Amino acid sequence: VERLPKDPRFKILPAHQFHLTKEAKRKNDPLIFKELLTELTNFKGELVFIPVNNPNFHWSLLVFEVKTKKLYHYDTLGGANYQYVKPLVRELLEQIRGVRNIKEEYLSKYFVPKHGIRQNNGSDCGIAVIAIMRRIIELKNQS
Repeated sequence: VERLPKDPRFKILPAHQFHLTKEAKRKNDPLIFKELLTELTNFKGELVFIPVNNPNFHWSLLVFEVKTKKLYHYDTLGGANYQYVKPLVRELLEQIRGVRNIKEEYLSKYFVPKHGIRQNNGSDCGIAVIAIMRRIIELKNQS
């Protein structure tokens, strides 16, 4: 991650932050959730990258697009982490968009799965997350 180009339009959150926030929600600790929410809502750039680790299983990537307030989920195992991230993403979107009890059809407008990129083994998911971040940054720099 240190080798990704530094650019104020992009922010990469620490790899442990999503899991820590998920655990804090499970234990009813609102402070860590607020910290993640603040990272997203106070950022003045374009994209916030949130690496997601489902412990001892799989890495995937959430990308928060500041302008549209959408979250994109990149998962190289065809959505294996989707159910893991969905409850916390729902809560984040409720806060960010100011909507209570988000229905499934509303959620699908602002939480977009991007599961087309596939790894060909059971161990490259972490490398894939970095490669996806790099590619998104490259594409943004071309536009």
